[in-house]
Amino acid sequence: MLQKVDICVTFCYNLDIMRGNTNWNLYKTFVTVFEMKNMSHASQALGISRVAVGKNIRELGNQLGVILFTPCKRGVVPTAEAISMYPQIKKVTEIIAETENNLNALNNDSTGTIKMVVHGWFAKHYLDKYLIVFYKKYPKIQIQFFQDEGLYMLKNKKIDFFIDFDILFQGVDIKTKRVLSETFYDNFVASKSFLDKHNLTKDMTKEDLSRLPIIARPEAWQEYKKQFTEPVTTIINVPTVDVVYQYVKKDMGVGVFGRTQQKEVNDSNIVELKIQDFEYLTSTVSCFYENLSRHAKTFIDGLIEFCKE
Repeated sequence: MLQKVDICVTFCYNLDIMRGNTNWNLYKTFVTVFEMKNMSHASQALGISRVAVGKNIRELGNQLGVILFTPCKRGVVPTAEAISMYPQIKKVTEIIAETENNLNALNNDSTGTIKMVVHGWFAKHYLDKYLIVFYKKYPKIQIQFFQDEGLYMLKNKKIDFFIDFDILFQGVDIKTKRVLSETFYDNFVASKSFLDKHNLTKDMTKEDLSRLPIIARPEAWQEYKKQFTEPVTTIINVPTVDVVYQYVKKDMGVGVFGRTQQKEVNDSNIVELKIQDFEYLTSTVSCFYENLSRHAKTFIDGLIEFCKE
């Protein structure tokens, strides 16, 4: 019977969480009554009526299909099933209480500041909307954005974290949290006028590509250059994808672009190249950090959940 109750409790937790129907007050009431062995004392400790205490205990017992307490002269006595369940439920209620305390402390903290660097594409499509939600919940938390290079700012302890495409930071000794579940693919792009000038079409070989100027962020090019057996004629290192686009638009060379970013450009003169036997890199959007403050952790955890919706 005790093993059956343990399984029932675990199942109840999981089922409630999945359905979003969790009433943690039932579990909190159970723990209080179990420890005080008296309904009246429990009602005083919880700040609710004795009737409400009894109702919560009956409701939890009905959900689990067991009797939790039996009456006695001085109060109540836990049943064998209640004794078996208590350690698990106690642990859960302690975790919930700690989480609520942390959130309340965060909400009441008027001096908190979160400093970050965020990739422009992610800020436009996700962060702007999330900030509205975050500020409603934590209006006293200040957020500062910086335009500098994220890794440099983090290593020099000038920010809490930065958000960027992880392909740019492979092999870097740094902690990460994946923010988006979506996987992104790179493209090589060029303007039609640039291709016409070099008598090329969008279909080309790696040898064709190696003879052209390539415009890329240095971190991305470090990975791509491994695929070339011959030295590439010209590499133009630029700081951001926006600069890649501006240079491609000016017919300065072939640019390394994310496909998602290419769609946003919406420029009929910019075309995607199809390079034979070429492996395109994939990446995801991640948060990079070393030690997250309480404020920063709450911000990132909330952002990850927000992006799942």
